[in-house]
Amino acid sequence: MQQNPRIAVKTGAEGVYAAILPELGLGVAVKIDDGASRAAETAIAAVLIALGAVPDEGAAAGLARAPVLNTRGVQIGERRAAAILRHAS
Repeated sequence: MQQNPRIAVKTGAEGVYAAILPELGLGVAVKIDDGASRAAETAIAAVLIALGAVPDEGAAAGLARAPVLNTRGVQIGERRAAAILRHAS
């Protein structure tokens, strides 16, 4: 996999994200049934990490594994992609 290919990511309505990686000849689309953007962000980041298109650090990692906070700001969980996607390389 080429290191740091150019990527364009676009959000849509109701939990839709699309990404193109023209140098790799790839396109990815994600639709989350409940329309939640937070789940779509996690999914698209995990897909791009699994493809090796972005490093598993920094902003992408922050979206792929994001804390879930309660109303007092205490972390009570974490949102992340399913294990099968996280380990698909």
